[in-house]
Amino acid sequence: MERRRFLQKSFLGGLALGLLSNNVLFANSSAQTMVFDVPKASKHIRHGLFQNQSLNLVNCPFDWINHLQKDVFCQDGIDLEAPEFVHLSFKLENKLMNVGLCKNSLYITDELVTEERDLNNSGIINTKVYEDKTVQIIQLKKGQKHKRKIHNTQICLLPIKGEILIDNHLLTDEQGIFVQNQNKLFFEAQREETIVLLVGKNSLQNKIT
Repeated sequence: MERRRFLQKSFLGGLALGLLSNNVLFANSSAQTMVFDVPKASKHIRHGLFQNQSLNLVNCPFDWINHLQKDVFCQDGIDLEAPEFVHLSFKLENKLMNVGLCKNSLYITDELVTEERDLNNSGIINTKVYEDKTVQIIQLKKGQKHKRKIHNTQICLLPIKGEILIDNHLLTDEQGIFVQNQNKLFFEAQREETIVLLVGKNSLQNKIT
């Protein structure tokens, strides 16, 4: 319940921020992938002062996703190296989304509804569709692969927890990748517990393997 309240209240700060200009582009129009660093997460002490992080956001090459930022709340309020609650927020055009990860639970809020999902099984554990945009959370175990058709689709992909190998890039939970001009999406989990956020525009067809 406390996590639900936090995710809902976090909109208050996020809505006060404007969209960041899209001044980062692919090297050329035929480029397929672009790796980016997620701004270093602000770490907060639970039940203490909230450490407001500076406005250091990802410049996105797509005009439909922006304001990507991450916060980490520490275990027992004292251990800065043991994250208890990971919070990721982003704007899907003008809709602010929040994703929270706490132990075996995942929370997703879209300004209107907060949903909770258990993280006991692998595969696609949550899907939300907004017109021509799709938000999915995918859970994989080490060595598991995810593959699907993505014809004419732009994608932002990043691990919330763990690591993935995609297009010869090893992505940690401090990185993400933008994908365009590809017919298939393929990545493999490199850690035993891997949770991935996938945000796509246009057709996201079902997983094919």
